[in-house]
Amino acid sequence: MDNLTHSLFGTLTAELYFHGVANRKPVSRGFRKALWLASVFANNFPDLDFLYARSIGPRNLSYLMHHRGHTHTLVAAIPSGLIVALVILGIAKFFKWDLGKREKVDVIFLSFLGIITHIALDFLNAYGVHPLWPFDNRWYYGDTLFIIEPWVWMILLIPMYFVSSWKSIQYGAISVFLIVLGLIFFSGRVIPKASIPVVLFCVPYFFFLRKTRLRHRPLVSLAGFCLVVAVFAHQGFRVRENFKGTARDIILSPMPANPWCWRVITMELPPETPTYQLRRAMVSSWPGWMSLEQCLESLGVVWPIRDVTRLVGTELVWMGGVERPLKELRDYHRSYCDIQGYMKVSRAPYLWNEDGKMLISDMRFDLVKVKGFSVLEAGKVQSPNCQPFPPWVEPRRDLLE
Repeated sequence: MDNLTHSLFGTLTAELYFHGVANRKPVSRGFRKALWLASVFANNFPDLDFLYARSIGPRNLSYLMHHRGHTHTLVAAIPSGLIVALVILGIAKFFKWDLGKREKVDVIFLSFLGIITHIALDFLNAYGVHPLWPFDNRWYYGDTLFIIEPWVWMILLIPMYFVSSWKSIQYGAISVFLIVLGLIFFSGRVIPKASIPVVLFCVPYFFFLRKTRLRHRPLVSLAGFCLVVAVFAHQGFRVRENFKGTARDIILSPMPANPWCWRVITMELPPETPTYQLRRAMVSSWPGWMSLEQCLESLGVVWPIRDVTRLVGTELVWMGGVERPLKELRDYHRSYCDIQGYMKVSRAPYLWNEDGKMLISDMRFDLVKVKGFSVLEAGKVQSPNCQPFPPWVEPRRDLLE
């Protein structure tokens, strides 16, 4: 997920914890600030891998291999949480917040918890995580939320206005709220039919929180977050039912603020042919409300809708794809270091020739007519002169064996 979501979830966790502790005993004046800082810092700490992710090998390949790398594992949560806790306790000592022994333990606990919730949130999208390293180096994918989700922003952001009397927090919440509204309406990625329900929801949600007791507001926010995830997960399950039995892998990603429009990529091995297929589709999980034309509008492309498939109360249209020889991918993987590294992270890889250069990309990160940031020129460094790679199990090992 994006860092705004991680930060907001950190404040939610801190508020839940603070009200749980403060209701049982008196707390020092700086305790709440320490919890906030610890939780927000910890919920963003794993993404500090950007400091080195682009510097180890070819730029795109290095980023793909090391972003959501070791810092996004449960084992790394131990030193990461310790670093966060030491930093926050140092800040508390510098500003003389006079934290008690039990309060210091609470800060340490939230420092570790924030790392874990970061990994859990990142699991929810199609990029994936491998949290069980070094015991299990496989990738796990939630395929439930887009990396940037306006519904989650609003659910977590609006309570920020009420969390305390700190004017800086209230003004900050209002400023971020206005920026988010601008992104929803003017980014071009959220169509009006999807954006209007988000905005209309904000009004009753604001007044409901205003009438809710202070200590109950974080619980309302958490319940709202869980409801959003449940709605997207349910719609994703219905979409996935269309492809079961034919595809080796089904990659799902909803459009922002829109649980009824889904980008789908399937990986198939056609019988009796030494090839593999990656096919792209757009699916409307509720065509009576959100038509395929409107779903495609959120992609920013015009696509001819001819053969519409209707299954399980949904509609889908295929939007092209690729079919490549298995031998080609296996030969490049065997012969070139960059492809060996690329296959450590790629879930939908394909090779193609452009102007005499062999390129590789991951269809998850491609737009319909534009290649994504994952494009890499293949075949630059031959085996066995490869630098050490992360130990991740190749998501598409089934294509390499």
